[in-house]
Amino acid sequence: MDKQYKDIKIEGIIDVRENPISTLDLSDKFIEFIEENNWYFSGGVSPYTKEDERRDIEEIINSAEKKKYRRKRHDSGRGKR
Repeated sequence: MDKQYKDIKIEGIIDVRENPISTLDLSDKFIEFIEENNWYFSGGVSPYTKEDERRDIEEIINSAEKKKYRRKRHDSGRGKR
């Protein structure tokens, strides 16, 4: 059986290309869903632009490159003692 949590954090992006909706309308539907279930929501809803997507991809690539560089430095330091 799943553990019952007091709070649940949601992170993600909703792809509305197949059924376009404004940020305000989506927010209204989301809050309606939350309220129908006697839940509460604390946070925000905002549009996700192509610029946001590019920034996120760059962050992922930079993070991966930093990990790779650190791993390479760590591995090259082995056996030199």
